[in-house]
Amino acid sequence: MSKKNNFLNFFTKLTDFAPYEFQLNTFSLFIDGKSNIIQAPTGSGKTWGALAPFIFCWKEWKDGRQNREDYPRKLIYSLPLRTLANSLFNEVLNKITEKFPELDIKIKLQTGEFPNDLFFEGDIIFTTIDQTLSNVLGIPLSLPKKLANINAGAIISSYLVFDEFHLLDPKASLKTTIILLDALKKISPFCLMTATLSNNFLDKSSQLLNAKITKVNREDYNSFAFVKNITRRNININKETLTIEKIIREHKQKTIVICNTVDRCVNIFKELLVKKDNEEIKSELICIHSRFFQEDRKRKEKRILELFGQQSNADVILVSTQVIEVGLDISCDTMHTEISPINSLVQRAGRCARWQGNGELFIYDVPERKYLPYKKELSENTFKTLIKYENSNLDFYLSQEIIEKVLTEYERNIFDEIQNDSINTWQNIKDSWKTGEQAYVRTLIRDIRSINVVLLPKGFKTNSLYIFESISMNPYSLKKEIEDILDTYESEQPIIVMKLEEPNFDFEKTKELNQLEPSDIYLENIVALNTNEVGYNPKYGLDFSLSNNFQSKEKERKKKY
Repeated sequence: MSKKNNFLNFFTKLTDFAPYEFQLNTFSLFIDGKSNIIQAPTGSGKTWGALAPFIFCWKEWKDGRQNREDYPRKLIYSLPLRTLANSLFNEVLNKITEKFPELDIKIKLQTGEFPNDLFFEGDIIFTTIDQTLSNVLGIPLSLPKKLANINAGAIISSYLVFDEFHLLDPKASLKTTIILLDALKKISPFCLMTATLSNNFLDKSSQLLNAKITKVNREDYNSFAFVKNITRRNININKETLTIEKIIREHKQKTIVICNTVDRCVNIFKELLVKKDNEEIKSELICIHSRFFQEDRKRKEKRILELFGQQSNADVILVSTQVIEVGLDISCDTMHTEISPINSLVQRAGRCARWQGNGELFIYDVPERKYLPYKKELSENTFKTLIKYENSNLDFYLSQEIIEKVLTEYERNIFDEIQNDSINTWQNIKDSWKTGEQAYVRTLIRDIRSINVVLLPKGFKTNSLYIFESISMNPYSLKKEIEDILDTYESEQPIIVMKLEEPNFDFEKTKELNQLEPSDIYLENIVALNTNEVGYNPKYGLDFSLSNNFQSKEKERKKKY
């Protein structure tokens, strides 16, 4: 029996379905030591397409049919979000443990939240792109500087998978990844996966990186479960803004609402809570965004998976931000979303009628045409283009058609910028290796303009703010929220934001929190908000209109190296 037939049988046993043509092509490329760029819709099996060839070769080695050194000894699966890494880690671990326990593959998870493989010692490692890049650049986010160069070699010699490649920052992580892969293309085989990049960007990446493009053919597409089950996502365009009246009027059984900002998300959720308290709606309500403490966020993610899972019959309305665009395997029959660029919008739409049936996708303009955090031009072009497809089914092929119209020129410019700046990027990479300076995280990986926020009362004494559970915020957003509160006071203004002078030598010494001017927020990595002025509600998160004396808990202490 040929190796390809052996793989077909192996894949079928592993996943419970026969491989599609694009998955077989991915296997052939892996066997030949060639790199691959997969373009396929959400839910088509890209993950197993990338993983199965490596696991199959591991089994062949275990069974004595091939040498261990014939193929990479390690697979590093990188994703843009921790939630994605967590989800795939659990799915793959459970599947391999169930189907092939005798293989003894060490499957590990390495993220900032779950640092379970700090030295990349696993055989299959699920991690974030931030973690992968920081380690290969010698500036690891989870290790001290004295251990910074340990993991680079492990990554360079591995089979590298980059999923949801389109979500990378064009000016940092995307640029760095492409320049690194160009340098490593004769050493490290890789697989890039996307659903929403333009053909022009894919073609240019393929040529530069000497990688084959693998696409889903029509026959495979028509055999996908969500296509056979007559899944439709009907496009409904609303030139006005989103209101709770529209949400309630269109609600059937499962509704997802996606806002572009946390403030609008919270306000809509609060309005729905009032309706529920007045018994005008009976649906369960749940809210998720980026301003929850970790414990509450995890609890909410678990509950959302239960309520919007394939077996659920719950009557529920979820109000969220773009945090659910990827990573949660959920589906609704009705989605209300504010306009965003087409690649983002397609990700959102993937949570509507995900498995079967018909879904209604209502798309709204934003208040005062303020499109942040997205680019105004891309959002406007997406909206104008979608108007032409009113009442159409937003399937994979229509999505690609709109992507080509909206993103081709934009992504052509991005790729040209990456190539034009390649010498400078490569110099920054070399300087990062030489110096190990964390400043290169912002230049080469992600411009992490965030500040950690804890909730403590005025006059509180502690030796460090870092020992408390915190919420990450954009400093510009935090400054605006604080200034909006201060503007409501006509006379003496209260202390809202505070800092702690961290002691240089005596780490046990406690100090009192001091007032911090809003204009100086950008100078700090962590601040405290006065619990007499700012509150927190586990239902809808950090609340700048509430003061309920909610105080941050102390963290569990982690092992230090």
